[in-house]
Amino acid sequence: MTPLRAKYIRDLVIHGRSKHTQEAYTRYVCDLARYYRRSPELISYEEVTGWLYYLRDRLSLFVFGISPC
Repeated sequence: MTPLRAKYIRDLVIHGRSKHTQEAYTRYVCDLARYYRRSPELISYEEVTGWLYYLRDRLSLFVFGISPC
């Protein structure tokens, strides 16, 4: 486990997040890092909001039964 991941999980525990929530949040951060192809430490706030916007649009297409591909 990387030091960054350990710190992130520790912070989630301190804030009372469940094991399931810790796993989900960690998975989302991994997805974000994969999307930008770099460490989460190097991703800016603007990039995070851009990724969230991308997810929102992609998920809204699935909700309405429209495939984005």
